[in-house]
Amino acid sequence: MANLKVFISTVTPLREQRQGDSFLMTVFVYAKFKPGELRQINQCRLFHQVFLTSDIATADGKKIDPKYYAAARNDDRRSSMNWPVQGEPSRQAWTVWSKALNYLVEKGKLKQPLGVWLRNPHQQWTWLIRVTSSTLFHQRQDGTWESFTPENMGDRERGERRKWYLLDRGSTCAPPTGKIAKATPIITPEDGDLFTVVWMDEPLVGDDYSPSESQTSGKTEDLSRDEILERFQEIFSNSSDYFHRLIGPFELPTTEALKILGTVLRSHSLLACSDGSFSRHAKKGSHAWIFATHDGIPLLQGAGPIDGHPLLLSPYRTELGGILALLYLLNVIVRCNELREGTVTLFCDNKTALENVFDENPKRGIYPMLAADYDFIVIARKLVKATPITINHRHVKGHYTGDERRVEHDLNDLVDTMSKKFRRAPPRGFTQKSLSLIHELQTAALISEGAIVTSKLRKTLS
Repeated sequence: MANLKVFISTVTPLREQRQGDSFLMTVFVYAKFKPGELRQINQCRLFHQVFLTSDIATADGKKIDPKYYAAARNDDRRSSMNWPVQGEPSRQAWTVWSKALNYLVEKGKLKQPLGVWLRNPHQQWTWLIRVTSSTLFHQRQDGTWESFTPENMGDRERGERRKWYLLDRGSTCAPPTGKIAKATPIITPEDGDLFTVVWMDEPLVGDDYSPSESQTSGKTEDLSRDEILERFQEIFSNSSDYFHRLIGPFELPTTEALKILGTVLRSHSLLACSDGSFSRHAKKGSHAWIFATHDGIPLLQGAGPIDGHPLLLSPYRTELGGILALLYLLNVIVRCNELREGTVTLFCDNKTALENVFDENPKRGIYPMLAADYDFIVIARKLVKATPITINHRHVKGHYTGDERRVEHDLNDLVDTMSKKFRRAPPRGFTQKSLSLIHELQTAALISEGAIVTSKLRKTLS
């Protein structure tokens, strides 16, 4: 135990998001709720994944969004943060939660109304309105967008600012651009199929707003080859040393290769494949990766080391390293081409590694940190979430010799050869290190005898 050290990443402090904003639990403590009530309030707060008054307020900052009184999460706003697991609170807890929310309001309105946005919120709003035309936009669960145009209500509007829309009149559209503001839909049984929205005139980012990359699914205008290369060089050079080392010695792709990669991605036909190589005798590992067209023509490829304590390395970790390298480079390619739609199919011959990276219902809280090679998995999942295209994953049988050979088998053989070659003769500066670099997305790390504990946690602690 004396040789153990614990690393905890720096946590970015939470700050108020709007003028007049406040932290909910601070307000409730000063409101003199009892300790037992505060625990129940906090359970409901964690369930809704909110910190601040702005997290539960309507877009105009005047009221509490009614959905936050309900014992169900609000799908209209999705937090980008990692939250601890919180089961559904008891009925009594929801009663106390409603009491706490009512403390914030007077005659149906917030005692302290909120002003303009000061910074980007942690929630992604799925309802937006184009201020100049009152066109309403909604991001569906599958990431696509639909738009609603205002209905002509005649006397019903009575000169009011509000606009009315029909729930069943949404039509698929490209992601919104222009002067866009966050919006809160007001849907009540009394209005039937009609609904209205509220918003604040001053958007957070001014007149040239477009949703974040994680919210977009459309297609941007083509960039010039020089612009694409410049963006790739800028994004790559600003990336952390963690990724520079992981992907190995890397020769920047040509402008033509980057353009082709973007074009193939848009046509939904890009293929990617990775593989790992591990020597149980030498306790050394490496990985290799490749991007190719649908008929197997290589577009970008490379190999890199798998760092870590020799006794903690495994074939599984090398496979995860290859997948992580692919996902990082894919994210860079998507960003430099400013893509908002496209499809890539990622192949790997380790089914467990694929399932853990692309798990749609991962455990939350501390449990993921106890999994083998958690450091690779958490970063890979973040990259998947941050890359606004479709990433299909497929298991490919390694060393295939059957009669139904396909292009993915050829790609798998190629990266298998590349990874073995790298492991046996790593280029200068890329020999395996016992202490791997720590990425900022790693919440915590345990260091033993100068190396990060990536697996066999119980054995290491005993």
